Amino acid sequence: MNIEGTYTFQSKLTEIRQSLTRQEVLQQAIPGLEQLEPLENNRYNVAIHIKYPPLAGTYQGLVSFTEDQQPTSYRLLIENDGGPNTITGVGSIQLHELGDN
Repeated sequence: MNIEGTYTFQSKLTEIRQSLTRQEVLQQAIPGLEQLEPLENNRYNVAIHIKYPPLAGTYQGLVSFTEDQQPTSYRLLIENDGGPNTITGVGSIQLHELGDN
């Protein structure tokens, strides 16, 4: 699955960064997310349901913020915690100021 996009927000870079790392925003941003439980150090336990064969099923795992370059970029690493199937995902977030946006 590949999700791409460019968005322009009417806000300051630091405000956008804070919003994108809040739990309620992550719950809406990760496709198929069924559970998001905060841990320490910007990590979360997750359950993600994928409905597309051959990966169909629910996966338990961990979401971590990595390569954090505040306030302009970070990566989300999604890994499951074992079992018969392994799944990983990476999301890169890059923020750039353009005038007041």
